[in-house]
Amino acid sequence: MADTSPSLGELARRYGVAIEYHDWTGKHIDVPEATLVAVLAALGVQAGTEDERSAALAAHEREHWTRALPPTIVAREDSEAPFWVHVTHGEPGVVDPARGRQRARRSASAREPHPAI
Repeated sequence: MADTSPSLGELARRYGVAIEYHDWTGKHIDVPEATLVAVLAALGVQAGTEDERSAALAAHEREHWTRALPPTIVAREDSEAPFWVHVTHGEPGVVDPARGRQRARRSASAREPHPAI
């Protein structure tokens, strides 16, 4: 990460963009800043200036905390699949998105399996 600014490197990391790699001969390569900016732009993230990078980092942080549910949940049918959600207030619950029902979460001390929803 020789010439990459810290904010650009962090922004690339958050969006899963590599800032360095090893080529086929094993030589370490730092991805040029212009390439990182272009790849982030292709992902819809403006990162050409330090102000844009600061704004994009703040927006990424805000997006994480304002998203109520993860974008995708993969689970087997008729099995419990725990996942994190952001709630505004109160006790967390267990939600069955397929049936639209919610039930109270059991306390941490009750470790028996939940009945099927």
